[in-house]
Amino acid sequence: IGDIAFSKSGITDIRLPKSIKSMGKRVFESCAQLDSAYFDPEFSLGTLPEYTFTNCRRLKKFTLSPLTTTIGTGAFQGCNTIKQLIIEDGVKEISPNAFYECVGMESIMLPKTIERFGNNAFGGCKKITQITINDRAETPTAAASTFSDETYDEANLYVSNDSLYKIRSPWKRFSNRIFTINYIPIIYIVEDSIYYQEDSVKVGTTISYIPAPENNGHSFS
Repeated sequence: IGDIAFSKSGITDIRLPKSIKSMGKRVFESCAQLDSAYFDPEFSLGTLPEYTFTNCRRLKKFTLSPLTTTIGTGAFQGCNTIKQLIIEDGVKEISPNAFYECVGMESIMLPKTIERFGNNAFGGCKKITQITINDRAETPTAAASTFSDETYDEANLYVSNDSLYKIRSPWKRFSNRIFTINYIPIIYIVEDSIYYQEDSVKVGTTISYIPAPENNGHSFS
């Protein structure tokens, strides 16, 4: 797919197959109607190119391939409808300005594979209240400008080893809002109050949907 191939087009949904072997810059830039983007799990490009979805202002959700390790510069810049950002395992680097001025963003969940953040990766995102870095003991490399001042001053940071984050820059700027990830129970109750099953979820996790179990026709809550 060449540079600006679908830029400013009216597409509403994207499903990128594993057969794609190369992508240029700004391929879907400023697609005003684009709502979602899905990459096949075997999509093999290691880097999401620069400015791929810049200014796709209606883009709410996307799913990257686990083979994608780098989110390129400005890839989602100005995608201001993204509220809950979940980055899947595999991504190691979020490049400069990758999510710059995604002004609607409220929470971020990052994988254990994350290693580096570029300048202003989340700059201008002033509504973030929660950041979770899953199962990573070491602190990723980040710049002072990776997050906005408002994020450093107001957001909660959930991590596996809070003691390291409290002494390393720029993470220590989160100050007394750095927490170790814990687990809380999820309990399913049958209508007649018989206990059935208990699972757990990490504190700090954004829960969008958890299917209730099925057992002998009982309904659960």
